[in-house]
Amino acid sequence: MREFIARARRPDGVRLVWEPRGPWPDDVVRDLCEELDLTHAADPFLRPSLTPMAYYRLHGITGARHVYTDAELAQLADTVGTGPAYVMFNNVPRAADAGRFSQLVQPDGRRVHQASADPR
Repeated sequence: MREFIARARRPDGVRLVWEPRGPWPDDVVRDLCEELDLTHAADPFLRPSLTPMAYYRLHGITGARHVYTDAELAQLADTVGTGPAYVMFNNVPRAADAGRFSQLVQPDGRRVHQASADPR
């Protein structure tokens, strides 16, 4: 990986993203990302991103056909609101989830506070 990254062309302003698969120790992922100037991609429902700029890739909690619940999207919005992040909903069927999620966050990633109706 070190050799590949050393040879990869990086235009100014372009970040490389690495999504380790399988059980990688956090300290190894963090150290490699720092050494190689990579952004760590992670599924936030499985593990946190380990770099200052987070890249969240959602595969589906129960698989590719998973439809995220409103509660899961709210949890994601709270996670994204903690720092700079990109969120990518993997698989075309997740477009509706992405649309629902976009209603929960502002363009800068902050959580939109939705007022609930007073039942009285």
